[in-house]
Amino acid sequence: MTLYYLDASAWVKRYSQERGSGWVRSLLRQQGLLFASATLGFIEVSAALTRKQKAGEIQSGGWRKHSRADWDRFLHVELSRAVVETAIQLLEHSPLRGADATHLASSVELRNHLQPATEEFVFVASDRELKQAAHTASLKVIDPEEQA
Repeated sequence: MTLYYLDASAWVKRYSQERGSGWVRSLLRQQGLLFASATLGFIEVSAALTRKQKAGEIQSGGWRKHSRADWDRFLHVELSRAVVETAIQLLEHSPLRGADATHLASSVELRNHLQPATEEFVFVASDRELKQAAHTASLKVIDPEEQA
């Protein structure tokens, strides 16, 4: 089974119209796939969409209900001691923002925990520095903006 770890930069595309949105929507409609994100991801997506709604960039349109439904079916990666330690180690090689380091560490810890239970593990993000760091961490990376 394939597991897709969604960084907030990719997940938020499901609810707003931007480059890569169609690809993310299509991915999340597929059956037989597993999805995951750090607990921080749900907070980031909710914050970004709230800001977009207040700015008039998106309408309410039920994104709160749908993002909650997504979250309920995702595997959650908690901010554990292992995730923190992995994030600190990753920062030695890649100068990331704190949230990005948290997502990358969460995905690395999840991959290490689940192997070999998943056939394929894919890190989905649109942030350039984060994608580069994910490649360095030996993750398969897909940028929805490059799939559009």
